[in-house]
Formats: sequence, structure tokens, C-alpha cells
Amino acid sequence: MPGDATRAGWLWDHAGRLAGAVLGSLAFGATVFLAAIGFKPALFLVVLLVAGIVIIAVGGRIRST
Repeated sequence: MPGDATRAGWLWDHAGRLAGAVLGSLAFGATVFLAAIGFKPALFLVVLLVAGIVIIAVGGRIRST
């Protein structure tokens, strides 16, 4: 197929971003698991990460005039 070369190129160009997303998701999931079983520092870290993501998302929506 003609699109296979561009798909392989896209995957090569974005491999680091994809790996970071997968590893970050696994680390966040492990932290959520630790928080769920009662490890207090993990709960603080989960709240801190979620608050940071919300601040980034809201800040990205703000437009100046």
C-alpha cells in the first residue's frame, strides 16, 4: 500500500511521544492504585497531578484580547 511508508515514518517520528504517554499512564495508574489502597503520599500526588492538568487545560483555553 502507498500509505505504509508514511505510517512507518509517522510512527518513527512520534515514538518518543507515544512511549511517554504509555509510560506516564502506567505510572499514574500505579499511583492511583497506591492511593486507592490507602497510601497517603500517593493520594497527595494524584491530587497534585490532576490539579496541574486542570490548570494547564484551563490556562490553554484562556485567550487574550
